[in-house]
Amino acid sequence: MTVKLSDCVIPTYNDIPSSQQGRITLTKLVLDEIFFMSRNIINALKNFLKIFESKGLTHIQGKNVSVITKQLHATVVSLDVVGFLPDKTYGDIL
Repeated sequence: MTVKLSDCVIPTYNDIPSSQQGRITLTKLVLDEIFFMSRNIINALKNFLKIFESKGLTHIQGKNVSVITKQLHATVVSLDVVGFLPDKTYGDIL
């Protein structure tokens, strides 16, 4: 773990009761810090969904259904994990 990452994670880790501290807890805190999703990323993913909603498959080169399926799945899962998936997304995609 780098010094910078350690400086971000260790204060949070030290605030956790000692009975809950351990390698798994530390790993979770490190992964949360590494894969933090910024507001810019969330907005870009939401924008991707809006573009698909308005243009559909036409903005994908070759109109490849398997490509857009993978991209939509990754986008939806990413937004859902952080709690920013718009409620009407599934209906819009279908």
